[in-house]
Amino acid sequence: DIAFTSYAAGDLPNQFVSFVRQRLKMPVITWTVHDQPAVELTFKYADQMTFEGFEPDLVKVA
Repeated sequence: DIAFTSYAAGDLPNQFVSFVRQRLKMPVITWTVHDQPAVELTFKYADQMTFEGFEPDLVKVA
């Protein structure tokens, strides 16, 4: 079984990620996040991230 989908953070938002999260109820993990704006984009349209090269600020997730 597929447990999650991994998607490029720079390609958010898009219809595929929306479909996976809303219709399939599957989490989406973004890659590779390099800055705080990408962190914020990730938590707006996805569920978790893979990051490198910085320490992300804590983000309030609704």
